[in-house]
Amino acid sequence: MSTNGIVVKPADGSRKVQTIVSGKAGEFRMPRWSPRGDLLVFQRSARAGFEIWYIPLQPNQKPIPFLTTPGMMQFPSISPDGRYLAYTSDETQTQETFVRSFPAGEGKWMVSSKTGQRPRWSPKGDELYFLEGNSMMAARVHLQPSFSVLGVEKLFDGASQRLRLQVGYSVMLGGMGFVTSEYQDKLEGPVASSSWKTGGGVPEKAMIVKRMGRSRNPVHDRGVWGLNHHL
Repeated sequence: MSTNGIVVKPADGSRKVQTIVSGKAGEFRMPRWSPRGDLLVFQRSARAGFEIWYIPLQPNQKPIPFLTTPGMMQFPSISPDGRYLAYTSDETQTQETFVRSFPAGEGKWMVSSKTGQRPRWSPKGDELYFLEGNSMMAARVHLQPSFSVLGVEKLFDGASQRLRLQVGYSVMLGGMGFVTSEYQDKLEGPVASSSWKTGGGVPEKAMIVKRMGRSRNPVHDRGVWGLNHHL
């Protein structure tokens, strides 16, 4: 994403950069692909906070509003079956994770209860992850016949493991773990990424949180964080 719009470029460099939508600097943020890759959903700055919009990737398409109510509507994420959209809203006076049908916007389900940010779906759509503070939470969900929450559990505490979850994280293919970053006092040792980042003057390195079994004890091994969380 550029500072004044959203652009797309093939990872193999086969085509030039394509501008999907243009606007003011910082107007469009947090773009996310739909599972089929046929549209992008993103948050758009507004006078009263952030709104959620999407745009089909066919030629000559324009952005379509999804949620434009006043407030902070952030971090949109479409379910693997394309029928639901998870997002963060401050409508309860705290940041919580909600789900609505997509693209109709009908129905609304509150998934978190003590704050919930940066929701991400598991590849199968049977779990919805979100952050409660700096802790990774997992909501067990059903998408059929309609959306329902079966239960919520805490997977691990990122703060105690020096993980920078609030900066961002991604769910690994297959749902076997998460990719995030870790606070580092100095740059040394094996890393799980070929590049280093620096945030707030503190060096960090890309880390992987893996799901491997039944134990709840995260372990650190050769630059990789392991979390034993049964599937």
